[in-house]
Amino acid sequence: MKESKYNVFLKEDPTNPLSPIIAFNGMTCSLARMTSEEYEKFQKCKCNSFRDCDETFLSQLIHGRFIIEDDCDEKQILKHNLLQNRYDTSTFSLTIAPTLGCNFDCIYCYEASHSDYSKMSQEIQDSLFEMVRHQVEDGRIRRFFVIWYGGEPLLALDVIEALTNRFWELCEKNGVEYGADIITNGYLLTRSVVERLTKLHLRRIQITIDGPEDIHDKRRMLTGGNPTFARIVKNIYENIDIIPKIALRINVDTANFDRVVEVKELFNAPIYYDKVYPYISPVDSVNDQYDEHKCLTMPEFMQVDDKFYNDISYQYPTPRLNACGADTFQSFVIAPDGAIYKCWDDIGIKEYIVDYITSQKFNYSKRYYDFMLYDPTEDPVCSNCEILPICMGACPNRRMTNSPLRCPEYKYDLERYIRATFKKYLNQTDSK
Repeated sequence: MKESKYNVFLKEDPTNPLSPIIAFNGMTCSLARMTSEEYEKFQKCKCNSFRDCDETFLSQLIHGRFIIEDDCDEKQILKHNLLQNRYDTSTFSLTIAPTLGCNFDCIYCYEASHSDYSKMSQEIQDSLFEMVRHQVEDGRIRRFFVIWYGGEPLLALDVIEALTNRFWELCEKNGVEYGADIITNGYLLTRSVVERLTKLHLRRIQITIDGPEDIHDKRRMLTGGNPTFARIVKNIYENIDIIPKIALRINVDTANFDRVVEVKELFNAPIYYDKVYPYISPVDSVNDQYDEHKCLTMPEFMQVDDKFYNDISYQYPTPRLNACGADTFQSFVIAPDGAIYKCWDDIGIKEYIVDYITSQKFNYSKRYYDFMLYDPTEDPVCSNCEILPICMGACPNRRMTNSPLRCPEYKYDLERYIRATFKKYLNQTDSK
């Protein structure tokens, strides 16, 4: 037996030489507590390939994968799991933009232009439905999932309704699970619109509010420059009784990092607790559409993160199979003109088109293979990183553009998440 490459050991009390040890393994994300004597025993047994370890202690170490067989190659396991998940055919997912037009003019928008208010034509809708029908009737997929995207997708709500009705009927007929999310700026979420959305089998709505009114309205204004904050908040307040769950995104950079907590206070009442889930995300200079110097570094973002969340244990890492839909075989982004992309950051950029839905040939471009053939276990930057099992190369687009936000937060302070979760577990145990 040998020690796993992905063990992390922390003293529960760094000031006490005899402190118990918090043990974490990145392959399984197992969390355990060792006495100082057990940790010393672990180090001694390691020198002798764990041959002198008592059976009870040995079985516990094996169970958490803190130790593995001598011939076990953990990178091979990671590669196998990556490929198995990447080419899994049980789930088919599409990000669909029924229009690239948008009523907002956000300062950091990565879509170079959103002035084209044209909607997805009936011809493209029919071709898209045929693509989905082939997947569903082929009998391989068990789940079909859609993210409605834009531009501002509610500008083409009629297209969303028409396609949803066709998708739902098809899935019901063939015993395939269907689900959907929508990403909207929230400005058009009137009562009548929300009532229409409740019939579209949505699990969640993502809405962005970038701070209190004076901050938000400088960042996320209408195309004519008029404010949007008051109407978005009013829409949420007035429709909270029927609206699906809301992922409330707050994009963070140097201009608003010290005001983001104020957004949580807008929804600090019991009526919102089970419906509105605020979270923060760093602004990235995607497609060179925003000044990189206004973006936070990941360590700077984590300082904001630490102040924003009352409990970061929910961010405790889990083993990751692959990064996202961009490097998954059964996932695509569909533009209103029928252009197919792999990443939603690419939408609208002609050189990043991988194919067209109307071609029905799917002779993919180089961009497709750049996403699909990337292997973090062979990457000179990632392959020997201690967080590889919980990162797996992270965002493919950021990797390809060499973004300073390429590596996730665990790269910079894994210890913080381990300690927070360990403390929460101890408190729950002590309260029983």
